[in-house]
Amino acid sequence: MRILILTASVLALAACSQPAEAPAPADAPAATDAAQPASFDASAGGLLEADGLTPAQPGGGTALKIPFGWTEAQVTEFLNGFWGREPERGECADLGLTTLTYGADLDLLFEGGRFAGYFAGEDAPETFSTIGEIHVGSTLAEIRAASPEVQVTEGSVGPEFGVGEVFGFLSGTGDDARVTGLYAGRACIFR
Repeated sequence: MRILILTASVLALAACSQPAEAPAPADAPAATDAAQPASFDASAGGLLEADGLTPAQPGGGTALKIPFGWTEAQVTEFLNGFWGREPERGECADLGLTTLTYGADLDLLFEGGRFAGYFAGEDAPETFSTIGEIHVGSTLAEIRAASPEVQVTEGSVGPEFGVGEVFGFLSGTGDDARVTGLYAGRACIFR
């Protein structure tokens, strides 16, 4: 009888000790890795992809991918909890874009209230990189080694490159030219 009462007590305590997790925002895919940290510095970086951004977990790995198309509310709900702070808000009014900046020289761009692009500027840490490990500061020679299909052009905003649907700015066109910015999707660039 004591064993039955003890077992029932343990089960009752176990049922009460684990609060239910809040549901993910509507249309949000389920997280694929460990739980989000309570506070986190954006300079830890993440994976810059052609269709969104995947923040890095402290200690390695990645969290939930934030694809283009998520609403601004979904993105801020996730990143405010993940990075532990509110973003600075701005706009690129001439192009109808709203910007959110969490620091680390990374701007998230929204069009019509939906995540539509990102821009990693000159001060973005190397920890923000593409799957081919292209980051601000990479040389054109490194890009060519990682992605032989890279296209380099000279336009009204200076030398640019493209690898698939990820683009960037270069300090020149020689092999020693460095990446000065990376972007995908919509960007606040005036040509």
